[in-house]
Amino acid sequence: MLEVCRELGVGSRTLARRLKSEGCTFAEVLDALRSDLAKRYLLEPELTVSEIAWLLGYRQASSFDHAFKRWTGKMPSQVRAKRTALDLT
Repeated sequence: MLEVCRELGVGSRTLARRLKSEGCTFAEVLDALRSDLAKRYLLEPELTVSEIAWLLGYRQASSFDHAFKRWTGKMPSQVRAKRTALDLT
């Protein structure tokens, strides 16, 4: 969050207040961004699930797996396999 605040030129409390006025938190914005990026990255066959986890800021692929399942109800590998199957048809 500190890097984001620095880039925006605001303090962390100011950012938190502004986000609250919009009805969200920094954690919710970050979670939504990670979810969107994860879905896009899974369409890229050259990226492994571990690489996607790293790109999204997860230290372990298992943490990414857990978050992705929370977002979609599926594991990243299931989505990737389904996408691969669709490409073959």
